Amino acid sequence: MRRIGVFQTIIGGGLTVANSTVATAIDVRDYRNCVIQMATTGTVDLKVYFKGAVGEIAPNFGATRSRANPWEYIDVADLQDGASIDGDTGIALSSAQTYNNVRMVEININALDWLAVHQTVITTGAANALFVAGTFTTNQ
Repeated sequence: MRRIGVFQTIIGGGLTVANSTVATAIDVRDYRNCVIQMATTGTVDLKVYFKGAVGEIAPNFGATRSRANPWEYIDVADLQDGASIDGDTGIALSSAQTYNNVRMVEININALDWLAVHQTVITTGAANALFVAGTFTTNQ
């Protein structure tokens, strides 16, 4: 079995404004696993959520979820300690943490069709930026 990986920048760090941002939906139908790396250019206070969906067409991840726009927050596994992080809780990056916050998580995208990353409003450190990148793999 070989690992076929694709690296993709999801949020490229230009988001130094204090706005909430939902990245463009990523088609993950051809992949089974996903590792996400998040890093900031300095201390910030924000949360990052992961959203998933199934279906031929990506939902609007920036809009309210409903029967006509179905998506769900996705649980992730912290690669530091293996802890499960509830999708509704999200991952907090806090100015109380050290400079250049770096977090890595694994997302089980097995059988998902679409994935999106949602960054909340930056409440502290708006001059700093968030970078989010992912490696998507198959096990062929």
